[in-house]
Amino acid sequence: MMRNLFIAVSFFIFSNAWACDICGCSSGGLSGGLFPQFQNNLLGLRYSPTVFSHPQNPGNFNGLSKLSKDSYHDSEVFFRWFPKKNLQLWINVPYKIRIREESLRTTQIQGIGDIQISGLYTFLRRDSSHYTFSHLVLGGGGISLPTGKYQQRDETLTMLPVGFQVGTGSWSAFVNALYMIRLKQWGFIAQGDFRTYSENERSFKKGNLSGFQGSFFKQFQIGSKTGLFIHAGLRNELLEMDVDFGSRKTDSGSFSNWATFTADIFMGSALMSFQAQFPVYSQYNGNQPLPGNRFSLSLAWLW
Repeated sequence: MMRNLFIAVSFFIFSNAWACDICGCSSGGLSGGLFPQFQNNLLGLRYSPTVFSHPQNPGNFNGLSKLSKDSYHDSEVFFRWFPKKNLQLWINVPYKIRIREESLRTTQIQGIGDIQISGLYTFLRRDSSHYTFSHLVLGGGGISLPTGKYQQRDETLTMLPVGFQVGTGSWSAFVNALYMIRLKQWGFIAQGDFRTYSENERSFKKGNLSGFQGSFFKQFQIGSKTGLFIHAGLRNELLEMDVDFGSRKTDSGSFSNWATFTADIFMGSALMSFQAQFPVYSQYNGNQPLPGNRFSLSLAWLW
């Protein structure tokens, strides 16, 4: 059980985009979370707060009101089910709160975001009980449905930026792959992911997102039914420019590097995960609000 559970608390397989519209960022926050690969169903909750700071330049005004910061409070219910031994299906239902602080007003919107359905297949699993090293290869993908509101307005009836909305108005599709190698209590995980969006009814298309990350981890045994997993690594994200009415938006697109840290603990059938990402290097085009540190807390129950 312990040998399988370390994969249960690996990190981040389902990525969210960080595309930024001018004066508003897209659904930012941590991707993924608890990642069970043992043969159990899973039900959990996740909370991810993030703060974006607007540059202090003439481009960041809403009329006469100067933009200050955007606060994102993203929560999510996630469920995993194994219909077959090597196939796992996921559904993620997000609920999002957005708060924008300006010099003349504060705006808050909230609601259900874009629901995501996905699947992953285990192509290779080599057990360390028969080999010196254990290996794992996973791959899959999924879609996000345009279930979230994306045309909400502030008190002046000005349409809020697409990136600030709780939904996108778009379908999106993504693929991802993961490779893990482990020797006793130590291991390394490499992961790649790619997401693309359809054009919504307002002729807006969010930029494609490509990501890659690597992480070293170590397992610590605490008693007979409790274990701790520590991950540390680096994530790279390349975000292409958004397209609005057929033209690329100059205030969109980015390249960023993030230092990642994860602490996961399981106690019997309960799992808890704390995740953090810290910006190392970033390049954002135009007048985009800049993200701060990214955090996430997940709680889950398996059976």
